[in-house]
Amino acid sequence: MWHEMWSTSPAGSAAAIAFWTIVVGCLCAVPASLLGTFLVLRRMSLLGDAISHAVLPGLAIAFLLSGRVSGWPIFLGAVITALLTAFLTRLLSSTGMVNEQAGLGVVFTSLFAIGVILIGRAAENVDLDPGCVLYGAIEFVPLESVRVGPFEWPRTVPSLALTAAITVAFVVLAFKELKISSFDPGLADSMGLSSRRIDFVLLFLTSIVTVLSFEAVGSILVIVLLVAPGCTALLLTDRLAWALFLAVACGCATSATGYSAALATNTSVAGMMAVSGGVLFVIAWAFSPLHGRIAQVLRKLQVDLRIATDDLLAYLFRKEELRGQPDGVEKHDFVRHPILERLALRRAVRKGWIEPGSRNLQGPGRLTPAGREVARSLVRSHRLWESFLHRDFDLPEDHLHEPAELAEHFLGPDLQKELVRELNAPKIDPHGQTIPGTASEK
Repeated sequence: MWHEMWSTSPAGSAAAIAFWTIVVGCLCAVPASLLGTFLVLRRMSLLGDAISHAVLPGLAIAFLLSGRVSGWPIFLGAVITALLTAFLTRLLSSTGMVNEQAGLGVVFTSLFAIGVILIGRAAENVDLDPGCVLYGAIEFVPLESVRVGPFEWPRTVPSLALTAAITVAFVVLAFKELKISSFDPGLADSMGLSSRRIDFVLLFLTSIVTVLSFEAVGSILVIVLLVAPGCTALLLTDRLAWALFLAVACGCATSATGYSAALATNTSVAGMMAVSGGVLFVIAWAFSPLHGRIAQVLRKLQVDLRIATDDLLAYLFRKEELRGQPDGVEKHDFVRHPILERLALRRAVRKGWIEPGSRNLQGPGRLTPAGREVARSLVRSHRLWESFLHRDFDLPEDHLHEPAELAEHFLGPDLQKELVRELNAPKIDPHGQTIPGTASEK
């Protein structure tokens, strides 16, 4: 079966067309995803979009010099202009006067305007537009094939495969340098790695990949492949090596799922691949266990529930202090969202910190011995922090409670000991209340 795919015409059957369309999409996705991940880290993810606009003057100049609207002159003109875009953007940002995004906007709009002027003045009777001389359509790729010995494949496959291989080799060989210069250019320079040289090679490869892919599959899909897989991968992991692997996997999945969806819906293949890349990103944004929106909400709810439980225990401990005996929870004494109140009570009962009778917010439940020790530690942290703020920041007494209310949830035994040493073992807080001792000091 596979030998038949390679030896027959790419447009010889529906299966061959599907196979080669997906292969070309993957060959574009591999280099674009790898380079795009680093562009996202460097906040230059829109470089591909900028290049798609900025190549217009290169096309115009190439036409004026060669008199042709296709072939290598047009391609070289586009590549040179793309490199110029990347170089000028880097030059502007290196001055420190503008950031990367602003520099990118200035460069590509200026070059695009120059291209419009050149076409209007010198090539007004020629349909010289990036959409007609440079940008391809991936569904038509199998129609233009070349034969090498017994094998036949689309014309764009060799150049895309070579570009993908060079990009993979560059990322593998320069992985350490790329990683350091992406996260800390100053450190890279201090180590003698020359972050500017690395940036130039990265931008050079990005320009080549972008223009080659434009010719093969069209601009919209290339821009998506430069941005979406890298963003998706970085939502799924904090490890750069894994992010690069996942970015390539997402890019290839974008090609395969997009083609299948395009067949099912009878729509543009490149457009549906772009939609597929966006859908994968949205899924990662929503469901990623690391940085997904749902995971973030659940982690926040978990923290809110823990803090609400702490506040409940501290509240009961203070009631015991005031009344001299254990007491229960009365409705509306512990002011929080009603659902959060009930969840905090149930959590405290489940952990054995409050007697079960307080489950309904109105019962006579009291702190258990274990719950009293947890509450004692919270109140101790609160009052020690108030003492620290009062001594070192000279805050008025009515400004001490709120920051201490936040800090008490994060001051463990070690920090308590450090505060005790720093404050010379205080017994009374600034409000005149006794600072509870530890379990061993009772």
